[in-house]
Amino acid sequence: MKRLMLMAALCVAPLGCVSNQGDGSIRFINAFSVTACAPDTSTFLSQGTLYWRGEGQDNYRLAMGVETNNTAQVIDVQGETLSSGVGLQDFNLEELIYSYVVINSEGEEDDEALEEETIAIHAVFRPGTTVDRSYLSMEAFGPKAVSALGELAGGLGPDESLTVLATIKARGHLGAGGFAVESNEFTFPITVYGPGQCSAVAGGACYPGQNATCTP
Repeated sequence: MKRLMLMAALCVAPLGCVSNQGDGSIRFINAFSVTACAPDTSTFLSQGTLYWRGEGQDNYRLAMGVETNNTAQVIDVQGETLSSGVGLQDFNLEELIYSYVVINSEGEEDDEALEEETIAIHAVFRPGTTVDRSYLSMEAFGPKAVSALGELAGGLGPDESLTVLATIKARGHLGAGGFAVESNEFTFPITVYGPGQCSAVAGGACYPGQNATCTP
């Protein structure tokens, strides 16, 4: 419960939870609302809901705003100020690292219900990328989590739900085989409902069950 209370306090901010933004080469800032099969960059989400249909398409599509900090680094060489140019390299995204905490309807949490996992992904972000013009589309759950959540959601009673705190960070390299770098971590809470609990589905054909209106 202590971790849940801490996460709740962190998530009071209107744009979800991000940590260790610092001066990293790449940062995830906001979760954009995804409607009509595309992100709405004018609307941010702090949490989501997912109606688990059990039909092989169950996942939550995230569109995270991306910002890079690859500006030229200033160095001093014997009193002469020079620009190193090191920071002007692309960020080559290679993998996403997932970890999870599952919280049941009674507020009890389990950080071992879903395994940590890493998935391969490819994207390139240029220096000077700004969050208002760039985003990364990703799944909130990796394949191992999807498999395990199918069993958990299928066993939910009519008045039960699960909240999954999905924590994700990116890993890659600067330039072609340059320095290995990581993004900040962000945590996105998703409430999962079982079959028969939702009265409407907002996601439509593209993302079935996403941000459904549920009445457990």
